[in-house]
Amino acid sequence: MLVLNPNQCTETKSNFSDESKSLILNIVRKKWQTVANTAFRHPEVKSKLLEPLRHAVNAEFKEYCKDTSKSILLAKSPKEIAEFTNEKFLEEVHLACPYWEAAVKGASGVENLSSSESGSKINALALCSAAVARARNQKMSALAYRLSTILFHSGAKSVDIDRMSKLGVSMSAESTVEFQRKMGENCKSKLLTWKAKIERVKHSILFLENVMENQAGEG
Repeated sequence: MLVLNPNQCTETKSNFSDESKSLILNIVRKKWQTVANTAFRHPEVKSKLLEPLRHAVNAEFKEYCKDTSKSILLAKSPKEIAEFTNEKFLEEVHLACPYWEAAVKGASGVENLSSSESGSKINALALCSAAVARARNQKMSALAYRLSTILFHSGAKSVDIDRMSKLGVSMSAESTVEFQRKMGENCKSKLLTWKAKIERVKHSILFLENVMENQAGEG
């Protein structure tokens, strides 16, 4: 191989390993998938990929975990938490954090999340992704609120909920109780709205009955 240096001097290099030859050849041919695969097999290049990969994951998670990211993990209201699903969350991760998604899919042996056999793995990927995001930004707690609600209604003790909170997968017992109170207020609000509608209908019926009675009397 002929190398042209910045000072216009040239060097000839010919002693390459098979991996290096493959890397150079496929770069010239612009076969980028093969180049990437070869780079991870190359004994000298492989060790140099870890830090750039860490930087790439850090950059995408830093952007994703901003308060202004509009992530569904930032949901707070009982209605938003009730509408949260692991599938929707992982669709968001797929778009916002492709390097992270590739890593956790590889670690869990998942290729196609839409397959019928990936149900439990979807939950595992959602849990670890949400826990990592929350470690970076405590406001990204939608899944933690859902898990806290499950624990609360399953009869878990406050000390157990606090233990799960320390693991980063649920809210504290105090926050869980406060969220249940908000859920109760939300249900009460819907009940009062429903009650008001019924009362309006009753008043309308009484009014119509009075009109009909008056018309019958006049007739």
